[in-house]
Amino acid sequence: MNKEITLCSSKLCPWTHCVELALIESGVEYKRLEVDWNKKQTWCRPDVTSEGKLKIPTIIYGETGSHPNDPSVQYLQLTNATVIIEFIVNLTSTEPLLPATPNSLKKMHLFIETITSNFVPTWDAIVSLGNDPSNILPSIEALQALLPSDGYAVGQWSVADAIAAPFLARTIPCLKNDLVLYRESDKYARFKRYYVDLTSRDSFKQTFHEDVNAVITLSPSKL
Repeated sequence: MNKEITLCSSKLCPWTHCVELALIESGVEYKRLEVDWNKKQTWCRPDVTSEGKLKIPTIIYGETGSHPNDPSVQYLQLTNATVIIEFIVNLTSTEPLLPATPNSLKKMHLFIETITSNFVPTWDAIVSLGNDPSNILPSIEALQALLPSDGYAVGQWSVADAIAAPFLARTIPCLKNDLVLYRESDKYARFKRYYVDLTSRDSFKQTFHEDVNAVITLSPSKL
């Protein structure tokens, strides 16, 4: 029996966006199910729910043409964006999401760590606590310092870019409005070019819902 992937998603969730980018770039076929994460989903296992509500993102991997609430079908249900992306990496062989060399792999992990431990918490504090928007500039400088002279986070497109793109796309438009220093300075030229490269890819255009994300909301706890 063939297997299929269903991505339980929300257009607002940046971590879901990371997973969807990885799916498209890997060439793995999937179905997308938009979920109201405030409603209980009775068909989900307890470990992918919180108080009966589905954690986002979640993927369901099961028999083609069946439905998650069918008790006769055994489903693999995974939540946590990094776990899901690792699962996708292991599924694909035609479009690798990881760089080929150990050195590039090390650089990729450093870039991801800078995004998740530096950039995202700083921006979340700006959004949720009203911190000064200029606090994000050192995080941008840290990312820019890791970028190669051309291309993506490690040259070729990789998992690092799947994780970076959703957060940058929810951040940079606000900086253009609020920070003259970012908007007019050449200091961030390499970072700005990276941002354009990310958001120009077909996978990004297919998965970013600008109308829904007009109000910027980040949820680092979804990682």
